[in-house]
Amino acid sequence: MFFRFFILFVLFGLTHMSCVPKVDTFSGTICLELEHHGIPHFGATVYRNYGDDFPGYHQDMNLFYDTTAETGLRSSVCFDKLGVGGHWFAAEGFDESIQDSVRGSLFIELGTSTPSVDTVIKVSEQH
Repeated sequence: MFFRFFILFVLFGLTHMSCVPKVDTFSGTICLELEHHGIPHFGATVYRNYGDDFPGYHQDMNLFYDTTAETGLRSSVCFDKLGVGGHWFAAEGFDESIQDSVRGSLFIELGTSTPSVDTVIKVSEQH
């Protein structure tokens, strides 16, 4: 008797579990346009790190950041499939017009009400 009750309970549970709606995982996108003194900056490396604390600038940035992207011949880069929360971005490059390295950083908070952000990260030479 107990065994039959157990089997019915399991079958009832399995049939009703399929009625639970699936919830899509949050997936945000951040697109960054790089500018140096208001002019698009090409050929930079952009690093992204999840969290509220700025990882800083280091000789080997890949040890401190989760994701890396190259702008190449474009002055922009996009990061997708990002989770809810804070994301730090740091950009480094070389400006041929002034023959100097440039860098900049930006913090962006993604939430369910702001799943997509399109903004500018300003880079400048270090004085």
